[in-house]
Amino acid sequence: MKPQTHRHPNGPCTTRATSPRRMRSRTGIPSLLFLLLLSTTAPAKVEPHRMFSENAVLQREMPVPVWGHADDGEIVTVEMQGQRLSTTATNGAWMLTLAPLTVGGPYTLTISGADNTITHTNILVGEVWLCAGQSNMGWGLGGSEKPEQIEKHANLPNVRLLSVAQNPQEHPRRDLDFGWGMCTPRAAYGFSAVGYYFGRDLHKALNVPVGLINSPVGGSYAHTWMPGRYLEDNPVLHPLLSFWDETLAQRVKLIEDYRAKEPELKKRYETDLAKARAEGTPEPTAPAGPDNDPTRDKRNMTGAAYNGMIRPLQPYALRGAIWYQGENDEGDATRYRTTLPTMIRAWRETWKNLAPVDAAIDNFWFLIVQLPSRAYPRSADRCHRAEMREVQWDIGQTLPRCGTAVTIDCVNKEDPGDNHPPIKEPMGQRLAVLARARVYGERIEHTGPVYHGMSIEGREITVDYTHVGGGLVAHGDELTGFAIAGADMTFVDAEARIDGDQVIVSHPDITAPIALRYAWEHYPNCTLYNKDGFPAAPFRTDRPVAP
Repeated sequence: MKPQTHRHPNGPCTTRATSPRRMRSRTGIPSLLFLLLLSTTAPAKVEPHRMFSENAVLQREMPVPVWGHADDGEIVTVEMQGQRLSTTATNGAWMLTLAPLTVGGPYTLTISGADNTITHTNILVGEVWLCAGQSNMGWGLGGSEKPEQIEKHANLPNVRLLSVAQNPQEHPRRDLDFGWGMCTPRAAYGFSAVGYYFGRDLHKALNVPVGLINSPVGGSYAHTWMPGRYLEDNPVLHPLLSFWDETLAQRVKLIEDYRAKEPELKKRYETDLAKARAEGTPEPTAPAGPDNDPTRDKRNMTGAAYNGMIRPLQPYALRGAIWYQGENDEGDATRYRTTLPTMIRAWRETWKNLAPVDAAIDNFWFLIVQLPSRAYPRSADRCHRAEMREVQWDIGQTLPRCGTAVTIDCVNKEDPGDNHPPIKEPMGQRLAVLARARVYGERIEHTGPVYHGMSIEGREITVDYTHVGGGLVAHGDELTGFAIAGADMTFVDAEARIDGDQVIVSHPDITAPIALRYAWEHYPNCTLYNKDGFPAAPFRTDRPVAP
C-alpha cells in the first residue's frame, strides 16, 4: 500500500497507511480501544526538537546540531544540502551535527527513522539571534511608537520569528510549545519590538536571512537566568540562593494577612455596595486577596528563567544574544557587575557543553541595551539608574565579545516615569549597527561620543572624546547634561560648548574645578550627539575604582 502524508505538529510527516480491515482486532475490540492498547507497546516515532520546524533559520558559518527524541536503538537519519548523517538514539534522545551550511534558501530538512519521515521545507540559512531580558525586551511591536507602520513594513519573508512562551520553571525544560513562523504583520505585532527592529535592520544590511528567538520574562532578576551552581560557586552571588525562599515567605505572609482581614473587608464591601446602589453611585471594587498559591509565580526562583526560557533552546546554533534587562537589579548595580558577566559565562559554557564537540559555539556574542532615562525622585546620595548604566557600559567595553548600545534618549516624553517607553525603534537600530561593526566587522561608526579624558586649565575643563564620527553636535538649542564640581565635590549644572572634537565645560562660581559628570541622573537633560545620530555615553570622572 502506498504511503500517505498527514500533518505533523512540526510539518508534514510521511507514515505507512493502515488498512480499514485492520481497524478491529480478532476479539472484536473496538478500533479506538485497540489502537490505545497498541500504542503502549508500539515503538515511538522519531521526533525532532520543535526548533527544527517549517520556516526555521539555521545559523550559517558554523556546525549546526540537530536533535530530538526516539526509542533507544532507533537509527535516525538527517539530510540537508546534500549531507546525509545517521546516528543511533540512546536514552530516548539523538543528536547529529551538520557541517556549515550554504547561506540562503529555501532548503529542505529531512529527518527519518524506521517508521516515519519528517520533511520540513522553507528552511533558510543565515543569522540567528536570541532576544532575552525583562518586559521591555518582550514589549510587542504593536505597543511601540509606530504601530501604524506594521502592516506596511513588517512583511519580511526572509526574517523568521520564534517566540518562547513565558514559563519560568523549577527544573530544566527540554522542548518548546511552538516552532518558527514567517515575519508577517500579524506575527510581528506581538513580537519583541526591539528584536524586530534589530532583525529588520540586520537583514537589510547583511542581505542574509535572519532568525529571531524571543525569550523574555517580565520582572525577572539576572540571577534567575543562570543555573544555580553558578551562584553557589561565587561568594558575591551566593546570598542570592536564599532570594526565592525570602520571596516565598513574603508572599505567604501577604496571604495570611489578607485572610485575617478578609471578614472585615467583605463586611465593609457589602455595606459600601448597598450604599452605592441606593445612591446610584459607582460600585466599589470587591476585595481580592493575593494568589493563594505563593509558588505559582516562579520568576524569582533560582535558575527559573534559565530552566524555562534558555535551556530548551540549547544547543541551537546561533550568533549571540541581545539583552534588555536591569530594571529589577538597578537597586544593586555593584552586585550586577558580577551577576551579568557570570550569567554571560553560564550561557556560553552551557551552550558549548551541551553541544557535540564539533559543534560548540566559540564566539557567542552578547549585546546589551543600556537603560534609558526614567524620571525618579532625585536622590542626593545615589542615582541607581545612572550606576546601572555605568555597569552595563563597562561590561560591554571590557568583556570579550560584548557591546553596549546607548539608549538614554529613548524615553516617553509624555510620561517620563514610564518604565516601558514605547520608543523601541532606535534601540533595535543601534543594536543592529553595533552588531554590524563589532560582530560582522563593518567599518562604520556604531556609537556616540565616548569620554576619553579631560584636562583642566583655570576655570575650564576640556573633555576629549572618541567616536566623534562626523563631528560633535548638540540636539536642541544648547549643549546640556554636564555637571561640574570643585574641591567640595558638590556638582552643579555647568555651561558647555563644543570646540571641534572637544567640549569645554565651566561654571562661573567654580574657580578650581576637579571633577565632571555627564548625563549622571535618572532622567538627565542631555543633548550631546555625534553627527551620525548617536547620543553620547554617560560618564563620571569621580567614579570609584571598579571592584
